Amino acid sequence: MQIEQLITVLFISIVAIVIIVCRIGEKRQNKQNDAQPRVSVQARILRINRRNSGKWIWMGKRVRINQNRRYYITFALLPEGNKKRLVVPVSGYEWVSKKDVGMLTLQGTRFIHFKR
Repeated sequence: MQIEQLITVLFISIVAIVIIVCRIGEKRQNKQNDAQPRVSVQARILRINRRNSGKWIWMGKRVRINQNRRYYITFALLPEGNKKRLVVPVSGYEWVSKKDVGMLTLQGTRFIHFKR
């Protein structure tokens, strides 16, 4: 019984540490983005992706719970063609298509908007 309790405590501790480290990384990235100026550059959309994550359970049929979606757009910054992959909100994801060209506004690694 002692070993099982030790394993449980160790597992919970590891999960808590991972969550804390991820939160610290997010806060650090947000602070770095806040310190950067907003920049508008001409860009072309190369790729549009959606990544689903979540946990599947079986309740007579397969059901997804805790669903989390992230939307990504890969831009080619013009005229050099440097690639930049950004996480975008669903509002930025729904109204664009591959090969669209327009003005991309970003702040560090944070997507602000894209206007055709």
